Amino acid sequence: MKKKVMLLTLIVSTFLLISAGFTFQNEPDGFRELKWGDPPTEDMIYRVTALGERGYTRPDDKMYVGNAQFYLIVYAFHGEPEKFMAAILYFKGEKNFNLLETICRGKFGEETEKGFYDFIWMGQKSTIFLRYDIVKKQGDLSLISIQILAEKVKIDKQKEIEKSKEDW
Repeated sequence: MKKKVMLLTLIVSTFLLISAGFTFQNEPDGFRELKWGDPPTEDMIYRVTALGERGYTRPDDKMYVGNAQFYLIVYAFHGEPEKFMAAILYFKGEKNFNLLETICRGKFGEETEKGFYDFIWMGQKSTIFLRYDIVKKQGDLSLISIQILAEKVKIDKQKEIEKSKEDW
């Protein structure tokens, strides 16, 4: 739990400091018909995300963007009431990674940060990660609300502080 909080804190802190000067074209305010902050829709099926957050899938979701294929799309929510925070699209194979790199650059322009198999588009309201693990031969495309993620990190920090009070 502490590692997750530290990682999310680092990510949000970096985004908040850096994103003030960054933007990219066609910055999304959600994914497909969901806008950041929307509640889950009636057709969604509950599941827990890799980060332990409330997540949902849709049984009739389109499992592709262009010719890039996904094996799972998870919609992550946070808070009470639940607010749409992120969409994580999971794929397999370098071919899908290469297709998504082309698609994302065409839609969002040049990335604001680049690694070997990692691309990041940082904006004012959204951040997009495209990552690929060459060993596991799988990756994900994540679209994240900066504001809602920042709220989550703040709440998670407070929970850790409260939890530790009895340990002193």
